[in-house]
Amino acid sequence: MSQWVNICSIDDILPATGICALLGQQQVAIFRPYHDDRVFAISNIDPFFNASVLSRGIIAEHDGALWVASPLKK
Repeated sequence: MSQWVNICSIDDILPATGICALLGQQQVAIFRPYHDDRVFAISNIDPFFNASVLSRGIIAEHDGALWVASPLKK
């Protein structure tokens, strides 16, 4: 995506957590993984269960890459 959309203030997202936002008809999970101003966005839909839950997932790092573990498959 080449266009930014303001969802909320960075301070509204606690470090190591995510939030969900509705953009048009699509749910987006936005994560702030650490104590800095970086944010990452993915679909909020768990691809295995087709459920809108990824914003409540667990943020993890493995081999230098960030991952989101579904709260349904912890």
